[in-house]
Amino acid sequence: MTDTQISINVAKAREAMHLTQEEMANVLGISRQAYGNLERGKTTLLNKQLPRIAEVCGISLDKLCMGYDTNLNPEKLQEELKERTQQLEYSEREREKMQLKLEGLEQTLHSQQEHIDSLRNLTTILNYHLENREK
Repeated sequence: MTDTQISINVAKAREAMHLTQEEMANVLGISRQAYGNLERGKTTLLNKQLPRIAEVCGISLDKLCMGYDTNLNPEKLQEELKERTQQLEYSEREREKMQLKLEGLEQTLHSQQEHIDSLRNLTTILNYHLENREK
């Protein structure tokens, strides 16, 4: 597991507890800025901080560092796998919805660009007729 992924897991665990960065920093006895740097991966998490963060968040150190508990029984692992699969499926459906919205916006943009081009052509024609009318 990379430090970046651990930082992401730490942020998710804190958010799941509905704690602010400042509240978590106070529990750890560090500044909010120092804690924020930990979550952004700008500072390496110290081994002594990880167990305390896991304890405060009510999760195992494995779950905090790896994103899942390594000592789960097969039923729990199956449940965890099912949950993660559902999350991925939801993410894929959301991506597909966003793709459809993007395609719709692109079509609207194209249609509006065609309309703008038509108005420009009409303006050119009107200007031509106005100039010739005055002569």
